[in-house]
Amino acid sequence: EDLRERFAAARRLVWGTGLRKAPEPGSWRPYLLGFKEPLENLAEIWAMIGVTARPKERLTIDQITEGVRRVLSFKFAHLPQITDNVWSEEQARGIARALAHDCGLQDVEEHGGLDEICG
Repeated sequence: EDLRERFAAARRLVWGTGLRKAPEPGSWRPYLLGFKEPLENLAEIWAMIGVTARPKERLTIDQITEGVRRVLSFKFAHLPQITDNVWSEEQARGIARALAHDCGLQDVEEHGGLDEICG
């Protein structure tokens, strides 16, 4: 039941006003699946957003940011129930860029591809 609630919360929440303590530049492990390697996190995001039109190594920052939002919404599903200070789009984008960097992605497109996302 808890798992269903987490998935439902991940679909409902869009963006908040931002975490009180912003993520450190270049940091993604505390926010995503820190026990997994960078490319494993990218694969999880790719699967979570359901993009089939391109390989995970060609996701845009917009697409990775949406995946970050979904992981955060799932991992911290309880947070919106206790505060309005949940991650902002800017904070999620910073996490997405840090992950892309640690994955060694080159020439990542910043924008586009949101129409390829499922759900």
